[in-house]
Amino acid sequence: MWSDVFSHEFYREGAVAVTGTAAQNDGSERQLDVIPAGLWRALSEYSADALILMNRLRRVLYMNRAARELLGEERVGALCGELLGCREEETCHLMESGACFGQCVLQSRQPLTDVEMTIVRGDGGVIPVAVSYSYIPDGTGQDYFLMAIRDQTDRKLSEAEHQRSEELRLTLRERERLARDLHDGVVQDVAYANLQVKNLLGGEDVTALLRGELETVSKVLEQSYLELRQALFDLTFHVRGGLADHLRKHLHDFEVQTGVETRLSEQDVPHDLEPFTVDQVCKMLREALANVRKHADAHSVNVELACSDEQLTCEISDDGKGFAETEFGNLHFGLRAMRERCDMLGGALQVRSSPGAGTTITITVPARR
Repeated sequence: MWSDVFSHEFYREGAVAVTGTAAQNDGSERQLDVIPAGLWRALSEYSADALILMNRLRRVLYMNRAARELLGEERVGALCGELLGCREEETCHLMESGACFGQCVLQSRQPLTDVEMTIVRGDGGVIPVAVSYSYIPDGTGQDYFLMAIRDQTDRKLSEAEHQRSEELRLTLRERERLARDLHDGVVQDVAYANLQVKNLLGGEDVTALLRGELETVSKVLEQSYLELRQALFDLTFHVRGGLADHLRKHLHDFEVQTGVETRLSEQDVPHDLEPFTVDQVCKMLREALANVRKHADAHSVNVELACSDEQLTCEISDDGKGFAETEFGNLHFGLRAMRERCDMLGGALQVRSSPGAGTTITITVPARR
């Protein structure tokens, strides 16, 4: 490999001519005339950047160690487009269109820096990279170009995480605004309407039929008021303390309020989970328990909480009446909200149920710390 690359004329007699100065031991400067070919080999081979040298036909002549590691294999002889996944035949359509960066550098003899693209590994994996192209003449009319490549995977992941955090921040701010609007508007109106209905019920001239209707309306308004208050709580709710501690407290409160027996088992649940993740898992549990209270007619609820290095799993099972699989595709609002929360965290929600066999909801989300 090296014998081919370093046999070109611009490596004259084992050395490369340069212009510059170097400091001598006595502190003075001397003219640096040549770099030994062996040092040039070492500079290329041990560069932190992946270096790929190509000829005017855009075939790979040399790849340094970083390039071989990045691509997972030696690709000397490969066409430029095979590395970039932009050609399937011998004729590169990008060259004719002027969109091939290597061809542009060869024609313009000007460098291109920090071009973002993707590189195809030997195993078929695709890596986001930033590439700088340099035109390399050798003094004999042979043209080459050098690709200096840096892996951008970590940067892309960091940008995606930052974008996710920003989206979550904006989502939280919007929810808080919505909670304020609901509290100052609809919630107050429902409370006022219920108060007026109760005042009517206290009147002496209310007939029995009308009284029954008003009592029904009052119950609906009271239930609506409670639901709205719960929605406001969920919109502004933030967990204080560890996830398991909060779930245990909420299960206890649910058992006292409903008489439904509850049980929590936990395994390796850390206390340093990302607060937003903890909030959302708690809200999903609250929604699941609300569904049990409203629809399941259950006698017991079991919650299993487990955490590995990469994911957090919360499984909620009840012994209620369940529902048919045909109803899964038309999930009511509570389950849809749970699924949306899972999607927002990059996780998944699974629902298993059948008539008379209860329901199991499994929440799996990344265990971010």
